[in-house]
Amino acid sequence: MATHNDFGKQGEQLAEQFLINKGYSIIARNYHFGKGEIDLITTHQDMLVFIEVRARKDEEIIRVTDTIRKKKKRLLLKTANHFVDEKDIDLECRFDVITLIGYGKPTIEHIEEAIVP
Repeated sequence: MATHNDFGKQGEQLAEQFLINKGYSIIARNYHFGKGEIDLITTHQDMLVFIEVRARKDEEIIRVTDTIRKKKKRLLLKTANHFVDEKDIDLECRFDVITLIGYGKPTIEHIEEAIVP
């Protein structure tokens, strides 16, 4: 059985391939700024898209998207702002979430504009 970190990395790899198959271009992986991290930064149709990947063995009691708390959202926004400033990017931005539920061949859901600044 994979460790928690291995499971998360596998989820990010599956999410990345899922996005590539949908026509997204990956421009950064695991981008860090301070205490913040963005799992995937992509471009799609002239838009910069920040992706939070959430992998779980099952939905359990709480929906996976509900696990993104206010503090995490603040860190995502701060990190995204730093990325845009650092790279001098002038594109409209969006924050999406990809959820992967289950082991082996998980169910993948892509939620556009899941995090609203």
